[in-house]
Amino acid sequence: MGVRNINTNESFERIVSIYYKLVYKVCYDVLRDRFEAENISQDTFLSLYKHFSKYSSLKDLDLKNIICKIALNKCRDYLKSNSYKYNLLSEDINNFNNSIINDISADESLIKKERQLLIKKAVNELKSPYKEVVHYYYMQELSLDEIAKKLNRDKAVVKTQIYRSKKILKEKLKGGDYCE
Repeated sequence: MGVRNINTNESFERIVSIYYKLVYKVCYDVLRDRFEAENISQDTFLSLYKHFSKYSSLKDLDLKNIICKIALNKCRDYLKSNSYKYNLLSEDINNFNNSIINDISADESLIKKERQLLIKKAVNELKSPYKEVVHYYYMQELSLDEIAKKLNRDKAVVKTQIYRSKKILKEKLKGGDYCE
């Protein structure tokens, strides 16, 4: 193809058709989640479209590198996002529950629900400041900066409190109080 002028929708559609599978593969390799890889792939091309004029005279290899770099940066941004962290916490709790309960019958289903309530209870029993930071970070999906500002604390303190609260919850849930 060589040097191209990518000013038209037709050129953009052509670029998408050429590089979509590559972008999806890059995203999937990083995220290991088909749904999120699809979303990030679309975001990548949306970002490329928004800044189309910047890439009007790029050669094929340069354009391919730029597109892959945009995709990787979008993946990194997602991995840093609060929604990703919340999903990880949910997965950890689900994995914990799944490791305890393998076969689900009517009685076991009730036990699973009871354990989920115990997990919620363990979160609610956290003492201040841990309960606050867990609530803001995982439930309201606030950033560390937002939490620090809201609680009038240093960002490093908030980060430490989140780490400690996760550790406390893991210990409570591993211990006998919540897993009889």
